[in-house]
Amino acid sequence: ADCITLALNRAGDRVAVIDESRCTRCGKCSRICPVLHPPVLRESRTALAAYAVEAQVRQSSASGGAAAVLARQVVESGGCAYGAAFTAPTTVELVRAQLPRLQGSKYVHAATGSAYRKVQADLKAGRQVLFTGTPCQVAGLYAYLGSDPPGLTTCDLVCHGVPEADTLNAYLQ
Repeated sequence: ADCITLALNRAGDRVAVIDESRCTRCGKCSRICPVLHPPVLRESRTALAAYAVEAQVRQSSASGGAAAVLARQVVESGGCAYGAAFTAPTTVELVRAQLPRLQGSKYVHAATGSAYRKVQADLKAGRQVLFTGTPCQVAGLYAYLGSDPPGLTTCDLVCHGVPEADTLNAYLQ
């Protein structure tokens, strides 16, 4: 486990790097790789557009605050919410957190870290989970889980492309 990390290549793109000393040769990475196995669109998915009615929620959120409203409802009912949050001044990761940490735009690539594994553990424990991310992060979660388990709600954000944190660091310098 944890043998695959993402590193920047010369072009500044993230690429998967496998630590051969930790690899167990389970083959899961090959089975869920979106390059080897392009995702199939599921006709049963529902797409909705929404925004928060409360002006204060909209102003402290991005994309209209719909994810914040969903996250608040899931957390208040005993579930948990995952999304992008700053873990350092220029580092954004997918984490389980409370609002307002998940609110607002980050505009950089959010590292997945152990989020998928933690979502899986929460689902196995019977918790309701809301996972908010870019479409590729949501697709990655479904590929990791291998199914559409009960208790999981996902919220894809409209993605305009996300730069790497290095871009933010260069701008700040």
